[in-house]
Amino acid sequence: MKFDKNKSIKDMIKVAEMQVFADNKMSVTDIMTAFRVLQGVEVVGQTDHSIRSKMGRTMIPISIKFFPESASLAEAVGIIARRMKQVPGVKIIKLTSVQERPYQNEDGTSVVF
Repeated sequence: MKFDKNKSIKDMIKVAEMQVFADNKMSVTDIMTAFRVLQGVEVVGQTDHSIRSKMGRTMIPISIKFFPESASLAEAVGIIARRMKQVPGVKIIKLTSVQERPYQNEDGTSVVF
């Protein structure tokens, strides 16, 4: 996304909420730190406590503010989610909302990376 002189930076930053599923062996702090240094990411924060399952996974509910790199919001969210999935220990990224609106596939299923 190109810089628009008529919009403030605050208007161009987008917010997505998601659930991150990662290995229990990984530290939540380390995962969050890795997300914070990804290109395009402005702010990352947990929205609730992480949940560790007996199956060896941790679910981390997060909110992420990012600066879209493309004109399409769907494409921009996909770019950020794929970058997040490359962080060691991260297995699944499940989008729950974008810009405070539920975010789902056309058939009503969750968007998962």
